[in-house]
Amino acid sequence: MRDGKVGIAMIGCGQIADAHLKAIENIDNVELVAAMDVVEEKAVAVAQRYDAKAYVSLEEALNNDDVDAVVLPLPHHLHHPVAIQCAKAGKHILVEKPMALNLAEVQEMVKSADDFGVILMVGQSTRFRPEVWKAKSLIDDGKIGDILQCIHQRVWFLDRLSTDWRYSAEKCGGLYIPLFSSHDVDMVLWFMNEKPVSVHSILRSYTQVTDAESDGVINIELANDAIATMVFSMNSHINRLNALFVGTKGTLLIDDYKLRLNDEFIEFDKSEDNFTRQMKEFVNAIIEGRTPLASGQFILPVMSVLDAAKKSHETHGIISI
Repeated sequence: MRDGKVGIAMIGCGQIADAHLKAIENIDNVELVAAMDVVEEKAVAVAQRYDAKAYVSLEEALNNDDVDAVVLPLPHHLHHPVAIQCAKAGKHILVEKPMALNLAEVQEMVKSADDFGVILMVGQSTRFRPEVWKAKSLIDDGKIGDILQCIHQRVWFLDRLSTDWRYSAEKCGGLYIPLFSSHDVDMVLWFMNEKPVSVHSILRSYTQVTDAESDGVINIELANDAIATMVFSMNSHINRLNALFVGTKGTLLIDDYKLRLNDEFIEFDKSEDNFTRQMKEFVNAIIEGRTPLASGQFILPVMSVLDAAKKSHETHGIISI
């Protein structure tokens, strides 16, 4: 650490990097010291903006002694190899979701972080949205009792993808499952706080944008007999994003960024955006030497469900985890 601040290297300066960069601006005990991208102009633009050093080589960026940690907003197929390389270099890691393309890669990343004694956190930014953050505190305070069921819905109309690599099955790993289910499943498992034991899915590709899954249903059975149903469509001209949690004492609804407990709408602190809160958690975990929320280890069950959802579709069966 330099001047009491955690030095960050942004490895990949594309679209999603901007959200992480703005979060760094909002925090006092962190600074951007390096920006790396294979497209030199992108790295230079970010470096000049933050008075950091620009790199086109990952190895050279990792050799910078001012770099304590890295943020990896990269195409999905690069998460696994780059994270392992960063762990070997002794750098703490915040990797974008999905953590990797499959459970096997995730397990190798977790092992590598453990072997080299670095923090590995996954960018499950939905956890840190103000209404989700507040909802989790209500659940932890016992406001709805034990959760029996979750009904989750994400529907909207997709006419294009934001970057070219997302059209590639090899680089992206699908459509809804890597891009959105990685958020949705994580939030549901975090709230319900039980291990998934089986998954059944029905996946369809109804969109003209790509041949990957755009519509479907994913059913999850949890160890305490609770169930979660996730319904999604990228062909709806009505946008809906909501999650209903039915408990033994009450019901909680997150509905398009509003929060309702039974018949009462709940106010919550909106002063801090999710990426700033996420970056604070990452940086503070480094400074305090503790495990962060959404650590690689905690995301293993999420990746188990994503893998099982794909396998269930392929086999037309229920997959045990």
